[in-house]
Amino acid sequence: MIEVFLCHSVDKLLSYHSLTEEDLLNNTAAALQEICPSLLYQTALHSCSHHDHEDDHHHDHDHGYHEGEEPTTAQVWGYGILCVTIINLGSLMGAFVVPCMDKKVYKLILTYLVGLAVGTLTGSALLHLIPKTYQVHEDDVVWRNTCILAGIYIFFMAERFLKIFSTRKDLNREKKQQDGITHISGMHDMTPHDEPYKITSGDSALGLSDSIPTLETKDAFVQKDNDLTKNGKVHIATVAYMIVFGDGLHNFVDGLAIGASFSTSLLAGFSTCIAIACEEFPHELGDFAILLKSGLSVKQAMAFNFTSALACYIGLVIGIVVGRLTSAEPYIFALAAGMFLYIALADMLPEISNVASKDNFKLSQELKIFLLQNAGILTGFAIMILLSVYHHQIQIKG
Repeated sequence: MIEVFLCHSVDKLLSYHSLTEEDLLNNTAAALQEICPSLLYQTALHSCSHHDHEDDHHHDHDHGYHEGEEPTTAQVWGYGILCVTIINLGSLMGAFVVPCMDKKVYKLILTYLVGLAVGTLTGSALLHLIPKTYQVHEDDVVWRNTCILAGIYIFFMAERFLKIFSTRKDLNREKKQQDGITHISGMHDMTPHDEPYKITSGDSALGLSDSIPTLETKDAFVQKDNDLTKNGKVHIATVAYMIVFGDGLHNFVDGLAIGASFSTSLLAGFSTCIAIACEEFPHELGDFAILLKSGLSVKQAMAFNFTSALACYIGLVIGIVVGRLTSAEPYIFALAAGMFLYIALADMLPEISNVASKDNFKLSQELKIFLLQNAGILTGFAIMILLSVYHHQIQIKG
């Protein structure tokens, strides 16, 4: 059964009706009677008619690629492998930023990148993947979904302002109540210096006693750490395998989305890759830091990170094959959109919303973080909106 809701090329329409160009020339009346309903329906579609109008204005660019055209097999595989390779190289960038991880500039840049990831992932899901799930891409749909982005951003701003003011108010009140204590965030962990912790096996539930000096308590913890170090290989293996499996599954779905997107159009593929690249860089840096803290060397952490990234190639191959040979593309786009929204709204957005609550920053530092977060989110939104609004006018040279 013909999928008349798609804006198909002439060759694809002929293949759906088991016709050739010779049939149109030799048996014009019967061939036109067969294909005419599909042509009339596509003419009635605003997206198809708009695309035809744009083609009329750019007919002289014979070697350019327009968004509505179906990419060739070489373009799909070539651009797909190239983009996945570039994204996977981000998994190795952690080794180059290790010396900078303790610097303030690194943390500020990472704050901006996380905001950028939220903006691009949410924008890609709402403006590109979800419309392709329902196989519509009209300007009205784009602007309606842009209103969804605006709603998310407005409530994010409201929450951040409330947290900033409430945090400032709480800190001022606690400073007045606790004279002489400067680190409010660590207040609940502090004890008077003249009453050290002391541990004995036969004392109260808290394990406090006057019979054992503080030094012995520290030695006990050192001994415990040494015991953990003896079993370090098990601990390292567990953390490493968890990251390889979890991140590998994530990268596999990324590859599916990239493959299916490039099968639809080159512009859809590139917009999906931009969103994934913006999300992967801070994500991979975080995984790299976790692997280093678990006891792996820099080379081992790079190897584990890159191993999980290879799953993206598997997803790419399956996404391209499924996208080219079946009609399962909308389901892949729906799966990818769900993952993008979850990562952006359930994982990253709460993290950047709470980042200033974890430490008692000065007001100027908190405002700087707030501005960087907003700059990243708005940049991501802007990139996806521009790609979506001007997709008809963007040409990709083949």
